[in-house]
Amino acid sequence: MTSDQILTEQKNKNKTSLTITVVLLAAGLVLLFAKQWIGGLFIVAGAVLGAGLFSRTKDIKAQLEKAGGEAGLSDQLSAEHTVVFDKLDTVLTPELAVIFRPFFKVYVLKDMAKFEVGIGPEGVQKALFLTAPDGTRNKIAQVQKGDGRQEDFDALYEMVRGYFADRAAGSAA
Repeated sequence: MTSDQILTEQKNKNKTSLTITVVLLAAGLVLLFAKQWIGGLFIVAGAVLGAGLFSRTKDIKAQLEKAGGEAGLSDQLSAEHTVVFDKLDTVLTPELAVIFRPFFKVYVLKDMAKFEVGIGPEGVQKALFLTAPDGTRNKIAQVQKGDGRQEDFDALYEMVRGYFADRAAGSAA
């Protein structure tokens, strides 16, 4: 997956949210002018959706900054040893873990203290986390038994484990 595809997907989500926001606000105004009080609910719903859209847009910009902007993300995603795990909605580059669904997140690997695997009840679910120095766990992948994504999860796990093993060996030398 390229940075253009990831960013286009995010922009399309935002356009859809903006369209719904405008329709809710317009319908609310029309209903209020027609003395239908339910229009107030439409306006409130539109305002809440608009606030969420503003927040999501701001978050996407902040996530892009972690990767060095759009150009930096593009460079990272086209770097050698970059692997796309489409089934997990994750891209692992030599420096970043990029999650592109359901929300766009960028995690700088060198800023993470460690990685962890969480196993759910009876081993039905597994999740891979990058843990920040302050203890914050950031989920980068999750699978359930029998969902057909186990091989990708295992490959992602091995790559992340290899990154942290190489980092530990480099700092010990």
